[in-house]
Amino acid sequence: EKEIQYVQPEDVVVIVTENGNIKKIPTKSFKVQNKNGKGVKNQDDITSYIVSTNTIDTIMFFTSFGKMYRLVVDQIPVGSNASRGVPISSLVKLEGNEKVIAVTSLYRTTDAKYAVFITSNGIIKKTKIEEYMNTKKSGIIGLKLKDGDSVAAITFLNDEQIVLISKLGMSIRFNTHTIGPVGRASIGVIGIKLNEEDKVVAALPVHRESDDVAVFTQYGLGKKSKISDYPLQTRGGKGTITYKPTDSTGVLVAAALIEDKDRLLITGDKSSICVKATDVPLLAKNAVGNIIIKDNNILSIAKI
Repeated sequence: EKEIQYVQPEDVVVIVTENGNIKKIPTKSFKVQNKNGKGVKNQDDITSYIVSTNTIDTIMFFTSFGKMYRLVVDQIPVGSNASRGVPISSLVKLEGNEKVIAVTSLYRTTDAKYAVFITSNGIIKKTKIEEYMNTKKSGIIGLKLKDGDSVAAITFLNDEQIVLISKLGMSIRFNTHTIGPVGRASIGVIGIKLNEEDKVVAALPVHRESDDVAVFTQYGLGKKSKISDYPLQTRGGKGTITYKPTDSTGVLVAAALIEDKDRLLITGDKSSICVKATDVPLLAKNAVGNIIIKDNNILSIAKI
C-alpha cells in the first residue's frame, strides 16, 4: 500500500510491443473517430498487448520462463501513440532471453478471488489470487504450459460465466464455478475442444446479461451480437459458431463484451483508432460485419 499512496489516480492505456518495449498513454488523449477511418499512426514496433488500467493498479507480466513479475502502473513512463517506450527489462529484472508472453492488470478495486488463465489450445486454469500476491523482485513461478501452447487471455474472476472465442469463429459459454482451483504450476482443464488449426483468441467474463459480444477480424471488420445468442453450455465441448471467416475478412483476432457507452481502442499494424461501441453494428451471428479500421490488420482491441 505504501508505494501507491503518493500516486495520482489516472486512467491510462499500457502498450507493450513485440520487441519488449512498454509505455503508458493517458486515456483522455484518445479522441473518438468515426469507424472506417485510418486512425492515428502507431510506433514503429508492432503492438503485442494493450491493457486499459489506472496508475494506481498493478501490471503483471508473465514470461516465456513461466515466471510472473509485477509493477505499479505509475512506474511505467508516459508516451504517445508514436513514441517507442522503454524496454520492460529496464523496469523488471528479466533474464537474458526471457520474453514477456502475457500481460494483464490487477485492479486495486477488484474483489476477484481467482486468477484465470486461458490458453490458445483451449485449456482453462483457475488459481487463488493470493498465490500471485507475494511476488519478489526476481519474479515467481507464474504458470506452466504444455509444449506448443501459449497464453490467450488472463482474467480475474469470482465465479462468473465466461465466453471463449476462437480464431475460426467458434465460441462457448460456460460456468466457471464448476472448475476447481489449482496451484500456480498446474496445467488446468479443457475449456473448449478445438479443431487442430484453430486457437482461442479471447476469453470474456460475463458481468452483465445486457452486454453485446463484439468480434473483430484480421482485415479490419467488426460486428456485435446479443449475449443471449450464446447458449450456456457444458465446459469442454465444441461450442457454437459465432463467425464464419472468409479470405476477405481474415480470421477473428479479438473480441470484447461491450455496452453502448463504451469506447474501443482498435490497434492495427500501422495505426490505432478509437471508436464508440455504438459504431460496431449489431448483426446476426452469420453476418460479416463492417470495416472498423481501414488499411490495417487488427492486432488487438481494448475498452477504454
